[in-house]
Amino acid sequence: MLPKKSIRPRLGWMLVIYSMIWLGLLGRLGFIQIVRGAELERMSLNQWAKEIPAEPKRGIIYDRLGRELAITTEADTVVAIPAQIVDPDATAAQLAAVLSMSKETVLERITRERSLVYVARAVTPAEAKGVRDLGLPGISFKVENRRYYPHINLASQLLGFVGVDGHGLAGVEYTLEGKLAGLPAQVVLPVDEHGDVLPEAKPSYSPPVDGLNVYLTIDEVIQHIVERELEVVMQRHAPTSVLAVAIDPRNGQILAMAGLPSFDPNSFNIYPDSLWRNAVISSSFEPGSTFKIVTAAAALNENVASETDQYTCLGYIEVAGRRLHCHVLRGHGTLSFTEAIYKS
Repeated sequence: MLPKKSIRPRLGWMLVIYSMIWLGLLGRLGFIQIVRGAELERMSLNQWAKEIPAEPKRGIIYDRLGRELAITTEADTVVAIPAQIVDPDATAAQLAAVLSMSKETVLERITRERSLVYVARAVTPAEAKGVRDLGLPGISFKVENRRYYPHINLASQLLGFVGVDGHGLAGVEYTLEGKLAGLPAQVVLPVDEHGDVLPEAKPSYSPPVDGLNVYLTIDEVIQHIVERELEVVMQRHAPTSVLAVAIDPRNGQILAMAGLPSFDPNSFNIYPDSLWRNAVISSSFEPGSTFKIVTAAAALNENVASETDQYTCLGYIEVAGRRLHCHVLRGHGTLSFTEAIYKS
């Protein structure tokens, strides 16, 4: 048996140690609840919440007079809540038949370990009705925005297109994505382990910010005329491609910019990607005879030539010791200034 004097110091040290442990636990508890309380609450809600993003309305693309070139419409998207699906195999088979998809693809999507998955985006009204008629547990719909180009191929390479996620992938849609897209809304609903919304849950909501509208210098009528004339060239001469730009000489504004062959941006995925590119601004080529208008205008402006001047074309000209031939080897003979431009 130890003497009482030797026990008291040990009890004192044990009391000090236990006190420090309890103070440490209380301090830790206070730090978690007071300092990190809000942060941890958000983290827990993220684990037990279903986020339902709501898309903003994408901005409209207008021509110079306010005529619509690209607008946004609504379309149904088929979504699945995997935790609520009773028979995944049978559900996949029925959805695949209505949506013209493979059963394997649908099954892989509806069995993912997520609270919400996309099955098919922007389906047709007939497909949406077919899915609704099935009445499958765990299968629902979400309304999404779909980009629509009312004039089909008109200015398609200039306007570009957007993907199924609503982001611009080419043309003006891509270049001005930051202005057109807007900011999505967010709805967060607390749910249980089965994905069901808690009965007394208070959802959080942040409203969407719609995208900005964009006005181009393009004139719809002039664009249509330019593309119509390019179609005539394609039919008459069967070139690989043709390009044209119409510019307002008073201010340099682009009134039309076209290239053929083109594509329908409403169904861009069925066309080869070589047609998506706007060759007018992305391809390099020599201007050739098209530049003669610039030099002729400069000559007239500087009064070194007049419309009545006469020129003789022998079929060639000597420049810096080299003989450059005319496309008519025998020459054109005597031509006026206007005829020289027309026939060169």
